[in-house]
Amino acid sequence: MQLLHPFMPFITEEIYHLLKERNDDICVKQFPQIEQPNVEILKQGAQLKQDITSIRDARKKHEIKNSEQIKFMGNPQVQAFYSRNKSLLILLQKQTNTVYFEPSTGKDFVEYSKNEIIATSAEKTFFLYVNKEIDKNAQKEQLNKELEYLKGFLSTVEKKLRNERFVQNAKPEVLALEQKKKADVEIKIKGIEDTVSKL
Repeated sequence: MQLLHPFMPFITEEIYHLLKERNDDICVKQFPQIEQPNVEILKQGAQLKQDITSIRDARKKHEIKNSEQIKFMGNPQVQAFYSRNKSLLILLQKQTNTVYFEPSTGKDFVEYSKNEIIATSAEKTFFLYVNKEIDKNAQKEQLNKELEYLKGFLSTVEKKLRNERFVQNAKPEVLALEQKKKADVEIKIKGIEDTVSKL
């Protein structure tokens, strides 16, 4: 009501008082103090967003309909992250129409079946199981193309960070953003390299 009040003052004031008996008016009501955000939750949300995008992209590339529910499992990073964050796993499954399952106890998953799509997100690798045979060579070629692009991007960022004029004149937040880009890309490159080496 407070946000809408400048645009619809009389209506919002009326609704505000009809909802509950009050002694104040919305036109003079103060907004609550802004609290410090929970950085950990924001990081988890950003990771979840990356993972959802990665799985959706993989489905799209391999023409797997969103209505088709598929099973998936992940590398140790996926298992560790989602075992600590069960609520995020539920969201991931809902947003990607997938069902998560873990490998048998004591089995380190390194073999790739004929009907498995690989999706990478930072250091995480997802293995999506579908009802059709997947061309592993095409998948490897696609990952190598992505790797080539990321290495080119990393080279551009590193060149910028080696430029003394840029480093001296850039605002601290701009410099921090470039360093974060570099760190994120390096993690993603390592994840894809690990995946390609196992294919």
